[in-house]
Amino acid sequence: MLGALATPALVGLARAAPRPGQLRAGRPRRPHLGGPLPALYPYGAIKLGRATPIRRAAVFSIANANDRYVASIATRGGARDQLYLTVAAGAVPASSWGGDTSTFTLDRATADEVAGLLRVPRRDRTPLGAGLFGTWRAVGQPFTVGQPMPIALSIAHTGGDPVAVTVGGRQRGPRDNRFAFTATDRAGQALPVIDAPDFGGVMTYRPMVAGDRVELTADLRSWVAIDRPGTYAITCQHQVELAPTTAGAPWPEHGHEAWDLTLAGALTITVA
Repeated sequence: MLGALATPALVGLARAAPRPGQLRAGRPRRPHLGGPLPALYPYGAIKLGRATPIRRAAVFSIANANDRYVASIATRGGARDQLYLTVAAGAVPASSWGGDTSTFTLDRATADEVAGLLRVPRRDRTPLGAGLFGTWRAVGQPFTVGQPMPIALSIAHTGGDPVAVTVGGRQRGPRDNRFAFTATDRAGQALPVIDAPDFGGVMTYRPMVAGDRVELTADLRSWVAIDRPGTYAITCQHQVELAPTTAGAPWPEHGHEAWDLTLAGALTITVA
């Protein structure tokens, strides 16, 4: 939902800071030279334009620790350009925009302030998946140099509330980047990890209730090049997103209902 940065029509403002809780067009007084956007511009560092009417807003957590939040704000006139959200300390730049909605990334203190200004609740994440556990195994030992080296993850729901688990979403590329592996040889030398970015991919939510089990497999060779026989210590990770149902946790109404879970393990493989 990223928009191209455009130069909005600007108007002069009084020297006093604008009223907090407004959306305004704006432009930094010094051009942004690349890298991450500042989290907040002091009012002396930005020139702001007219206020844009707010139609609806939501403030919700995007981190399990409830220390990072998003304010999703829909405007009456649409969100064709980057807007700025005014707070007491300055103007928060939109991190994404498009359609009629702009989103703003906030820390917890600023989320509290924005929720109060916009008269909406701050919605926090709550834990999901207490009964989910992962078990890792190497399939078909010993492996052979140059041949597939499948590593399997078995996810079991051992008890508790039903939950939906993401499958896919990061496999558009040379590998499924929900997995991550490292390898260390017998001498303690870590093998280089292959760089392989992904471009998203089709994602679904698999429902799981107590007693369910699902197995996922990845080829270790997509992460490390093992070209010599020997014994290797492998660390394994798989990152999933949980939701209460297969509907997921769509923004903005249900964004806070997501929960991130990393299933980690370690094993030893033999390569012949």
